[in-house]
Amino acid sequence: MKHDDTTPVLVGAGRITAREPDAERTPIGLIAQAARAAGDDCGATNVLPEVQSLTCLNILAPSYPNAPASLADKLDINPQERFYTPIGGNMGQWLVEYYANRIAAGELECALIAGGEALATQMRGKGSGLSGIIDKNHAEGPAMLGDSREPTNALEQRHGMGLPIQIYPLFENAIRRRYGHSPAEHQQALGELYAGLNDVAVANPQAWRRAPLSAQDIATRGQKNRMVGAPYTKHMNAIIAVDQAAALVMMSAGKARELGIDPERWVYPLAAASASDRWYVSERDDLSQSPAIAAVGRALQQTHGLAINEVNHIDLYSCFPSAVQMARDALSIAADDSRPLTVDRGARLSRRSGQQLLHACYCRNDGTYPRRPLEYRLGQRRGLVYEQTFARALRRTAAG
Repeated sequence: MKHDDTTPVLVGAGRITAREPDAERTPIGLIAQAARAAGDDCGATNVLPEVQSLTCLNILAPSYPNAPASLADKLDINPQERFYTPIGGNMGQWLVEYYANRIAAGELECALIAGGEALATQMRGKGSGLSGIIDKNHAEGPAMLGDSREPTNALEQRHGMGLPIQIYPLFENAIRRRYGHSPAEHQQALGELYAGLNDVAVANPQAWRRAPLSAQDIATRGQKNRMVGAPYTKHMNAIIAVDQAAALVMMSAGKARELGIDPERWVYPLAAASASDRWYVSERDDLSQSPAIAAVGRALQQTHGLAINEVNHIDLYSCFPSAVQMARDALSIAADDSRPLTVDRGARLSRRSGQQLLHACYCRNDGTYPRRPLEYRLGQRRGLVYEQTFARALRRTAAG
């Protein structure tokens, strides 16, 4: 079957995990490495110069006045569109949906999504100028994609609800009440949940931390596992101090054929859905559940007809245990389901590349695409469980 020229396809992915200290390492340098790897992964030459729209995901530190312009310069490409995003773990997946829709509408032929962090370098105190502005050549700010509202309101901030580590524990205690667990029972359940994700990280060579941890190791407070925000120990919190980056190349089937990219390499986004919970946490009726996740799950099933038990692989956003449980419950995934709840990220033990989680969704452990028929259920959320984006993608043999 020959697909329409405007059929969107994912054709290349790259990721970088840089563990060795390097005082000259910068976020844009890492992101550019990942972008070049994604271009190489397409299996064709000179792919990146064909990019018409580039989006750089939010970089937590340091400050770039115009990160997408800096990235374009680093890659020596000149895309007509250069976007930046607000902070949000959903943005990688949201951008796949955004570009798939635009490619299908014939608005553009080739896009690059890329992001990363060099916070491990910064926190070592060895980075060159990482506390200040690195690239002063682009003083004008970038065009933004996504919802830039503040995650918390004045009332919440006045009561100490300003950061995820202060708010996700509230979700967790609400979940414990809904489950009817005692504090001790729930702590053990959280350890078991994250031990399963840790098993995935141990087997993943791209994971930032791969140390084997038992449920008891994760759940028990100790000298090397302090309590951050009850009931979350350190091992239950996302890692932010990483040097990692990822990138994804999307294009139309017509453009892929023009560039000579083998159809066997194409991955097809089948369906995507996005929804928002009530934005401010203090205005929600129930802190233990996400109606938005349930809504996007229903929308995907209605669009493509697959029930959750027919999906081969699941990847749920896992910055904190409450995020995993809320998504699992909303999607009607049983607590004892034998499928891992992550494809290769392994929660915070694998990587926390700022908000750049798209590579966990579409890459293999070696940083390339899966070269076999696969079907994914992908879930990402932004900030305080308020913006949800879920999607399904299919890798299949095609005639191009």
